[in-house]
Amino acid sequence: MWGEVLLAAETGEAVPPGVAFDADGNPTVDGRAAARGGVAAFGGHKGYGLAFAIQALGLLADAAIPRGQVQDYGFLFLVVDPGALLPENPFAAQMSRLVKAIQATPRRPGLRKSASHRSAPSANASAVVPKAYSSTVP
Repeated sequence: MWGEVLLAAETGEAVPPGVAFDADGNPTVDGRAAARGGVAAFGGHKGYGLAFAIQALGLLADAAIPRGQVQDYGFLFLVVDPGALLPENPFAAQMSRLVKAIQATPRRPGLRKSASHRSAPSANASAVVPKAYSSTVP
């Protein structure tokens, strides 16, 4: 959402109601005022916690505290080997059951299937992860 706020600040357009706050913490739809203030976290208090955790991880990538400047951003790649964390590595089976449970959830009438069914990743896409892992772990 921050990208949309910065775009609205440049173009002078409004941001959706309930999304942004000015520098004094008052709700605003003014893109310029929002750029000097901030945006609401999605998902209420849980979304705030997730956003905070992601921002903290960004600090590990040497990203500065955000001020809207390009140099304030960093990149952090987190690689996790489920087999190193879970005895007998049940992750693949658990993930498969989770996906099937989500897919079996009834949809609201008129709601289409998600875009994830449109195309599968190429066969080469999965080859990148083991190569990256094996080249970084002794």
